[in-house]
Amino acid sequence: MNRSELLKQIRIRARITNVESEAFLKAFIETVYHELQENGEIKILNFGKFRKVVLKPRTIKVPGSKTEKKIGARNTVRFVPFSFLKEVI
Repeated sequence: MNRSELLKQIRIRARITNVESEAFLKAFIETVYHELQENGEIKILNFGKFRKVVLKPRTIKVPGSKTEKKIGARNTVRFVPFSFLKEVI
């Protein structure tokens, strides 16, 4: 499912206009961004948990050559589905 299909499903299921569904999705995404930056975690009941994780620095081998490259520490986001979501799927 891509963004336009998601917006269509939100519009149909919530019985709102296309503009309202766009505003809802934008607000949801901005809220997740903000909470991850401020608190590092956001939990949505019966859905799952987004959390910020710091990956350690590491060394990789470059494909096609014998050289190695260092990758510094970086932040990423992990999603852990709650058991209710796992059962539904």
